[in-house]
Amino acid sequence: MTDNSPICGGLREALAECPGGTDFSVFELDVTDSTSSHLLRMLDEGAGPLTVVTARQQTAGRGRQGNTWHSADRENLYISVSFELSGDTALLLPAVPLASGVAAADGLRQSGLSSVCLKWPNDLLVNGRKLGGILCEARRVTPQKAIAVVGMGVNCGRLAFPDELKSIAIHMKALGFHLDRERFAAGWLVTLRRWLARLQKEGLKELVARWVALGEPFGRRVRCGRVEGITTGLSPEGRLLVKTDAGAVVDLPGGVVETVDVETVD
Repeated sequence: MTDNSPICGGLREALAECPGGTDFSVFELDVTDSTSSHLLRMLDEGAGPLTVVTARQQTAGRGRQGNTWHSADRENLYISVSFELSGDTALLLPAVPLASGVAAADGLRQSGLSSVCLKWPNDLLVNGRKLGGILCEARRVTPQKAIAVVGMGVNCGRLAFPDELKSIAIHMKALGFHLDRERFAAGWLVTLRRWLARLQKEGLKELVARWVALGEPFGRRVRCGRVEGITTGLSPEGRLLVKTDAGAVVDLPGGVVETVDVETVD
């Protein structure tokens, strides 16, 4: 039986076909605790930007806000990458989650999965259920320089989810969709690199516009911490705008956003 996991070198081959793809240094593992944790350790030991870590399986996958990421299925995609940012890091670092989500959603749509959309800031949703997630972290942060670490997991496999995830997660086999993981991952890496370069030169305007085009519709009731209200759009900085029942518009810099009512509010 042919093993099509990223460990088999297919990512390097796919990157070689992409403009600038050979600039990435790829480390393909069988099992690790977390591709992002592994990459962070490499950075602490002197690794530089454009370092990529993939794995067939994670034993301690990590999600946003300290959540775990279910990583038992060896057919899934687990990948992390580092990028150097130059400029106002207070502005650039919060934009990395948006850019990583846009690059992923665009790549999935180009692969034929037209139903995928983004939940702020970068969850990948199909039919309201989570197909993939992205965790963004940073190292060596100064006011003008930083290393961004972006880790992504995409449910490409077929294994059943734990009971607590069955109603909120989905995998591609259930959708009847096959993803060329290596080609998708390579495209995501070079597209994300392009978006980050654009951010550093031009700012966030085009990125925010593209996120809005790919995002789930506004007008949904959500809760984030103590804030609850109706989503109305994104701020110029890419923050989610929520109108509370009291009429105030709050911009959310981060956090876990929960949908309170899945029906769109007129």
